[in-house]
Amino acid sequence: MPRGVFASYHPFDTLDEVSKLSHAAKLTAFEEQLRNAYVNMGWAAGKMGCTDWIGFFAVPEYYFLKKYEQRGREVEVELYSESEMNDLVGRMISLSDQYPRMVILPGTMSWRRPIGRTVQVRRMGKDVPVTYDGISTAPAFYGGNQVASYDKKMNDGTIDQFVEDTRYVPGQTSPLFEVAGLKCGIEICGDFNEGNLAKATGPQTLDFEFMMSGTNYHMFGTSDMDKIPVRNGGYFLHVDQAPKKAKLYNGVWCVSRGSGWHGINADATGGATADPWTGKTITNDRYGQERSVGHVIALVNTPTDGAARGLRMPGARPHEGLRIAGHAQLSKPLDTASGHYEVTVKVTLVKNPNSTSPIDDRTVAFKAPRGQILSKTRSDANGVATAVVRCDRQQPVTITAEFHGSRFITTASMVWLGPGEVTKIATLKGTPHTEVPTCFTPV
Repeated sequence: MPRGVFASYHPFDTLDEVSKLSHAAKLTAFEEQLRNAYVNMGWAAGKMGCTDWIGFFAVPEYYFLKKYEQRGREVEVELYSESEMNDLVGRMISLSDQYPRMVILPGTMSWRRPIGRTVQVRRMGKDVPVTYDGISTAPAFYGGNQVASYDKKMNDGTIDQFVEDTRYVPGQTSPLFEVAGLKCGIEICGDFNEGNLAKATGPQTLDFEFMMSGTNYHMFGTSDMDKIPVRNGGYFLHVDQAPKKAKLYNGVWCVSRGSGWHGINADATGGATADPWTGKTITNDRYGQERSVGHVIALVNTPTDGAARGLRMPGARPHEGLRIAGHAQLSKPLDTASGHYEVTVKVTLVKNPNSTSPIDDRTVAFKAPRGQILSKTRSDANGVATAVVRCDRQQPVTITAEFHGSRFITTASMVWLGPGEVTKIATLKGTPHTEVPTCFTPV
């Protein structure tokens, strides 16, 4: 078993950009990012002292589609010929020999071969003659050899709709392959929805699953996990070309059923949650989030009391008809040395419809018995007052803002949020080529 395993990808825009390139330009762009990924992996292996390592590099579906061009409602699609596809396979074999530690997953090669006769197929209510079979192949190459050649099963309609003399042929080949003792599986776009990889192998049998798509999602719900035949401690890589969605879909996840940092309801704490190391707010992301720790900081808000009340002292400004609204947010991440983090509470004095009481320059009483109030302000012209509170990770801190009996309360605490199903792997920092996200995936 390799001491170090790396996984890398590049989210090329295969339909709107790559498809307009010449074949030579496509090869040049692909080889550039392949080389960059190899440099990243070698750099990381050197830093980690890995003398025996292997890496995977993947790009989205449709990278090697000869032409895809959309003009209004008109779409023009051209497939590679069988001989052109064979030439392309030969080039990939040469590249895998040039980069011997790299498993190359070049997305899909869309090609066609002659049927040998004319057949009639039904399209849009008409019989149409076709003379070619259209195929979408996702190969894999390693050490100067082709180690996999999987033909996509799910028909997304691209070939049948836009290549008039060609019919789509669902694949019959195996999506499984093995390199260096690692059991791997390939999935192309809609194959995930149909669970085709899971149908080809037993549950929890793979070390790596590679999903390469054009514009498709993945999820990690209960039913979706049944489609992921990766063992606990194995990895799921998804690379998608959709420009606006790729940041959500693209990445590498470690499968850890029942103990991951995803697949849970982040709102179960009754309020907002934040990553204690980055300060970023966490939501329940169905695609799988990148988190640095299993614990989060929960900020649980208690509904505010009613309007201000009580007698007004002679000469004091009126407070009738005012009430407090507020929210809290993590404003300084956790300091590992001291165990402290900071929360900012912002409250606003709000008028009831008939109130004439002023909201500016009012004193709001902030209290945090188990925390330390570092700073606080009086209300500004908009009725907003704030307080910054230092909290300790070892104990919950209840922060109260009060104005003449109207209260806003929030409780800040460190909690364990789980269980989940997967954990998104953070990309390596400081790599020579940051445009090629690279992850370390120990097995």
